[in-house]
Amino acid sequence: NKLQEVRKYILNQVKDVNFDLYDEVVFLSKSIGSVEAGILAEQLNLAVTQVFITPIEEAISYCNKNSVVVIGTQDKAYELYKNHCDENKIETMYIKDANHSLEVEGQPYESIDVLKSVMQFIER
Repeated sequence: NKLQEVRKYILNQVKDVNFDLYDEVVFLSKSIGSVEAGILAEQLNLAVTQVFITPIEEAISYCNKNSVVVIGTQDKAYELYKNHCDENKIETMYIKDANHSLEVEGQPYESIDVLKSVMQFIER
């Protein structure tokens, strides 16, 4: 199974990392990577801050108070994450009219501005 291969690869990449050396560990992931970041943190029993950029529906079980979510209002998972994040007081950036790729259809300059604002949101 291809997904199992990916998970083995990810685990192999971090096997020598001593996470205890860090005051804070942040996983930044997008789309399907949000599921893998959640699984990795769970498998390694790590308390991490998860930054989920346009997470897919299957990642919602990993989205908690130690998470930050960036999602566009035109993303198919928007309603699910809006409800979940609002109910659980999870820090969220909702991007008006942006799709799963964080693009505003037919608006290339606005799409570039979206990416800038996402970077500024994450950097703070």
